Amino acid sequence: MTEGKPEANRNDRAMRRVRMWIVVVLAVLGAKMWWQNRDVAYAQPAAPVVTFGDRVAAIADGAVLDLAQVQPGDWETAHVVGPYTTAEALQERLGFAAPMANAVCTQDEGRQSLLFVRGIEVVAWHALPRSRGDFCRAPANERGVARADAKFLVSPTEDGWRAFVLQAR
Repeated sequence: MTEGKPEANRNDRAMRRVRMWIVVVLAVLGAKMWWQNRDVAYAQPAAPVVTFGDRVAAIADGAVLDLAQVQPGDWETAHVVGPYTTAEALQERLGFAAPMANAVCTQDEGRQSLLFVRGIEVVAWHALPRSRGDFCRAPANERGVARADAKFLVSPTEDGWRAFVLQAR
């Protein structure tokens, strides 16, 4: 009779292992079914972010770009900072020390920045590739342009860029 007991224990252990694996498989399958069928409050897809450069590039040739429409907010003057402008020259033109002067001034021929100023504070600025729209034409790149006067005529140029020329008042 002692011989039957060890074999019965072996059979019991084998059955317990089988039962344990069945429970594990059922638990995994149940978890998978729950995961796949759960109610998820899916987020609505976010609206694409339209950048300042996108709004400028969307203006058709021959149209007039009103910077007050493209750059909303409370600003009084816009300043075009073309390539090769030094931080010192920019701060002299602004009449105050701008903390981002070194960041917006560049030696890159294909880059410009537009600064929007209220009083003695830069309230917004955008670095813009000149290939998206070239604002570096006189007189806009020589002085600040008042918000009411910041209207630019869009015209293609021979180099393939689009020139934004300040309209005479």
